[in-house]
Amino acid sequence: MEFEEITKIWDQQNSKTLFVINEEAMHNRIRSKLKAATKENNINDFCLIAISLITAAYVLFSKANSLWNVVTAVALLLITVFIIVNRVRRKQRNKDFDQSMLGGLNHAIENIKFEIKRAKTFTLWFLLPVAVPTVMNMIEKEATVGRWLFVVGMCMLAIFVTQLGLQKKMKPKRKNLEALRDKLTEPTNDV
Repeated sequence: MEFEEITKIWDQQNSKTLFVINEEAMHNRIRSKLKAATKENNINDFCLIAISLITAAYVLFSKANSLWNVVTAVALLLITVFIIVNRVRRKQRNKDFDQSMLGGLNHAIENIKFEIKRAKTFTLWFLLPVAVPTVMNMIEKEATVGRWLFVVGMCMLAIFVTQLGLQKKMKPKRKNLEALRDKLTEPTNDV
């Protein structure tokens, strides 16, 4: 956790330790966390849209000799629409957060939760709609063992990288931000 902005002081009257938060530094830290989470959302959105559109265009214009290739391209275009709709919805929900320190922290947590949900459901909304027509096309064209190994390997790599990012990056970020929120919102023991 990042509590460098919390300073320990000694209360002479009550003979106990008190903690004081440098609010400006804490608010700046929270704003930077929010900015980083928003940037990550934007990069992921634009990269997924670019990958989907470029692959759909490639499949449509160079490999449209099979019904399954056309189905793959359509699936990629629908995935692009899905990403754009989710992006618009997320941007609309961003307006619900106030500009306070706690509002910014909740906003950052919500952005991280969105990425966690996206990673957890990646196989359902991206991989499966692309893999099914790809496999059907490979069956129809009697693809070589090498091509099968390549496609299966790429699918497994995509799942592995997504899950690795989820476990090593996104979940720890969410946990740290939620711990900070809990620390900031816990009631004080004023006597």
